[in-house]
Amino acid sequence: ISQILILLSALGVYTEIFLIIIVDLQKKRVCIA
Repeated sequence: ISQILILLSALGVYTEIFLIIIVDLQKKRVCIA
């Protein structure tokens, strides 16, 4: 069960980083446009 919790927490961190990267790219696109 602990391994599943570790995997879920890791996925949460990765998705959070992914969302931050997407928002940053969108901001850069707006600046370029």
